[in-house]
Amino acid sequence: MENLTEEINAFVRRHPPPNMPTDTMLSAADFRQLGYTPRILFPIVAPETVAKAEAQFGFALPPLLIQIYTEVSNGIAGFSYDIMGLEGGCASDSGTLVETYLSFKSVDDDESGPWQAGLLPFCHWGCAIYSCVDCTDPGYRIFTYEDCGAWPEPYSLSGFFEQWLRGKVYFSQEGVEVLTKEIINPFTGKPTIVSSRKRRKQGL
Repeated sequence: MENLTEEINAFVRRHPPPNMPTDTMLSAADFRQLGYTPRILFPIVAPETVAKAEAQFGFALPPLLIQIYTEVSNGIAGFSYDIMGLEGGCASDSGTLVETYLSFKSVDDDESGPWQAGLLPFCHWGCAIYSCVDCTDPGYRIFTYEDCGAWPEPYSLSGFFEQWLRGKVYFSQEGVEVLTKEIINPFTGKPTIVSSRKRRKQGL
């Protein structure tokens, strides 16, 4: 665990946030080149901030996340992801780590039911896709939340960050359907085939 935290710390030191204007427009090639380079890092937090968040959650945070927040950065804003932090740290479109979890907990979806207690969305990938860690599982298994359902991944929280260090986090394709249909291209007026990914519904 300690070695992994040191590797993460070394990674962000080797890949400091690039100095560019906040309104810089990036191409797809730019994103590929930047990879998992942090866009913004945040001051680390004191143990009291962790304790306050855990009281709001009603459960303990995984030790690896605590080490990241207290030794590396209070969350990490990336170019294609946001690892949410605690109070004063990285916030995604859904807010900080606490705000995101409480927001998910407040919704009782008609199809999938109430949000699973202890399932913590900690990384936002955009397009309402989140990596979540099961804080009630001693192995801290990862789930991907997408299309109003949570799907288990074949790795733990430490496995997530091991992949993150390599610049690639793997998402399971289990339960994914590729839907195709024919449309009329509005620019050419000719028929064309388009495809999209959709997860088959599964409960939380």
